[in-house]
Amino acid sequence: MHQWGIGSLSYGQITTVIYLKVSISDFLTLFSARTHDGFFWSSVPSPILTGAAMTSLLLSTLLACFWPDSTVDKQRVEGLANHEPRLLALYIWIYCIFWWFVQDAAKVVLYSWMHHYNILNINGKPKSRPMETLNGTKKAMSTTSIVTSPESPV
Repeated sequence: MHQWGIGSLSYGQITTVIYLKVSISDFLTLFSARTHDGFFWSSVPSPILTGAAMTSLLLSTLLACFWPDSTVDKQRVEGLANHEPRLLALYIWIYCIFWWFVQDAAKVVLYSWMHHYNILNINGKPKSRPMETLNGTKKAMSTTSIVTSPESPV
C-alpha cells in the first residue's frame, strides 16, 4: 500500500474514505437493483432518478474531498483533497465502479439460476393449494367462497 502512495492514511482520512465509499456504492446498487434480472443498462432510468443520483454523488464527492479537517460527532474527519494522496477519491470511485459491475453480473447470474430451477417460484407458476373441508365437502381453496349466515357471528 505504501508503494501505491495510499499506505499512510490518517484516521480522519479513513473515516472520510468510508463515508465516500458508502455514498457511492449505495447509489450504484440502486441502479443495479432497479433492473431486476437484467444488467443495469437494460433499462434507462428516469431523468429525475438520474439527476438525483448525479447531484447526490457530486455533493458526496465534493464534501469528502474538501471537508475541513475537524471533529464531527467525536470522530476525526479530514478532506481527502487536503492531504496526500490527493487522488484518493478517484481511487474510491474506480473501486466502487469495478465492484458494481461484479455485483451486477452476480445478480444476473443468480436470477438466471433462479429462473432455471424456479427457485422461490420465481417463474410464477401457480402452486396447488391445500384442500379444505367446508360443510363436509372438500374444495380447493381457490374455488372456496365462505358465506356467513345472518345468525353466525362475524
